[in-house]
Amino acid sequence: MKRKVLLCLFTVLFLVLSIPSVMSASNTGDCGQNVTYHYNKNTKTLTISGKGPMGDIHSFGTPGRNNFYNEMETVIIESGVTYIGASAFNNCRNIKKVIIPDTVTRIGAGAFKRCFSLTEIYIPSSVTTIEDNAFVASGLVYATVPSKTVGNSVFMNCSNLISVKFTHDDAKIGESVFSNCSILENVILPKGITTIPNNLFKSCEKLQGFTIPQGVTSIGDRVFEGCTSLTYISLPDTLTSMGIGIFRKCTSLEVIKLPDNLTEIPQETFCDCTSLKRVYYPANLTHIGPRAFSECAGLIALKIPEGVVTIDTSAFYNCSSLSCVSFPSTLVEIRDHAFKYCGLQTIVLPESVTTLGEQAFGMCNSLTSVAFPNTMEKIGDSAFESCKSLTSVTIPASVTTIGDAAFEHCSNFIYVHCLGNFPIIERAAFNCGSSNDVIVYYDEGTTGWENHSSLDLFSLGIVLKKWEGEPDPIPVNPVFEEPALSTPSAPIIPQHIDPKPASNSSTPSLPSNPPQQIIPTVPESKPTEPIEKETSALECITESTAETTISETITDPTEETTTSETVTDPTDVTGKEPTSQEAVTESIKETLQETTVPETALSENGQPDSTKRTRLGVIAAIL
Repeated sequence: MKRKVLLCLFTVLFLVLSIPSVMSASNTGDCGQNVTYHYNKNTKTLTISGKGPMGDIHSFGTPGRNNFYNEMETVIIESGVTYIGASAFNNCRNIKKVIIPDTVTRIGAGAFKRCFSLTEIYIPSSVTTIEDNAFVASGLVYATVPSKTVGNSVFMNCSNLISVKFTHDDAKIGESVFSNCSILENVILPKGITTIPNNLFKSCEKLQGFTIPQGVTSIGDRVFEGCTSLTYISLPDTLTSMGIGIFRKCTSLEVIKLPDNLTEIPQETFCDCTSLKRVYYPANLTHIGPRAFSECAGLIALKIPEGVVTIDTSAFYNCSSLSCVSFPSTLVEIRDHAFKYCGLQTIVLPESVTTLGEQAFGMCNSLTSVAFPNTMEKIGDSAFESCKSLTSVTIPASVTTIGDAAFEHCSNFIYVHCLGNFPIIERAAFNCGSSNDVIVYYDEGTTGWENHSSLDLFSLGIVLKKWEGEPDPIPVNPVFEEPALSTPSAPIIPQHIDPKPASNSSTPSLPSNPPQQIIPTVPESKPTEPIEKETSALECITESTAETTISETITDPTEETTTSETVTDPTDVTGKEPTSQEAVTESIKETLQETTVPETALSENGQPDSTKRTRLGVIAAIL
């Protein structure tokens, strides 16, 4: 009997203790000062009601304690609620539908972060602010954003996101909003936007074409970095500044025109753009930044425009196909590693250049000739290291220092002709690695050459001899045909779909049929004027210029038609009408026939010889 009584008491006690759990299992409670929640287990629907803001960080319960947290599929926020709390639905992986009333004015930071099943949401126009990370890694496919303020990384890592439209003309957008949205194809930016923030489209691998609207004056760092499908980009005439690495690793980009108001190509702008073949430079360009074109294997021929003063460190590093460069008369400085590992064959430096940086042309294995200007003062350390095809150079009288290892490992190097007094020759300057010492010729009347012992000369790896021949020939720039380019085709971009307001009884769904694919039109920044700043073919020009016109076709992929634009040679100052293509061809052929270049650099007495000192300027044109 006593056992039965005790058993009944224990049962009653157990039931009493279970009441809080039962109450908790009813899933009703507060989620703000004047806001409550109720979860219906049968419909898997969470309803939030009341007046005022929700609380932050899982204000309706703690994951693991509320059974509905990872179970609910629908969230209904009733009219009267003004704020969706920060991280309120963070990691609710099964939410498919959210109804937001027009009383909500703000969505908190991380509110729907990692809601992988949330594919569609209607954001009412009453929402003026969307805070940082609000929809990070959610399942959204289409989104229309009416808000005036959009925080950082709002849609970052949304791997299903295809299209987004901003409807507020003056919306302020944070950094990295679409970073790593791997299939994003279409974004309609606010009409009044003036600054493109950092990392906005970084690693959007499916983004094929983009037109930045007129009125934008600055673009932040790495905005399009890693957009590997990007074939077309239109920049507005209003653009005055760009951040670093904007187009880095855009491996499909072949052609780009930079607006004239830009004065600098910043660090790593086109680094690793392996398909880039043609760049139309700004008229006011003065500086090419560090690694600006590094690893651009598609560049073949390059004319750097007048006005450029500095080519910075590693600017064209490892452009392995770059065979010829024409330098402007304004160029003053070529910094360290600027053309290291390039495929250059001939270099003619302008009179304005006074120094070469360390390894400026190092490892250019195809380089056969170099012409130094009479203003050159120092050849930098390792400037031509391992240029294995280089056999000789002429050093002008202005050079006072030949840097350490300047011509080291130039294994086929034979001689140097110094036109001035004995310069400072630093350690290993001519440690070429060949079996014979390098012969250094000097001119009669110059000084300092007899004051060095054979031991000193041996340590430098050189042998001195007086020059008895004719002046050395000045290298002639070769002619290169313009690289053949295929016109970028217009990308097919899906039509943006505006999510519709959801009702309490409806269930979220995407259209049963795929959206019709159209080419979006963004006319604000469509190029309409002919490009007249630079011909697309390289013109390796030293002193003479020729008159030519080149027919260019640049396709705006936001349009269905292509326009042919005539590009006029910017070096043409004759004022004559452009000649026909056949006339240009005949003119170049006549020039080549009339020009003679010595077939050998040696005279009968065994000395390097050139009876014709010429400086030939040749235009590369499409024949």
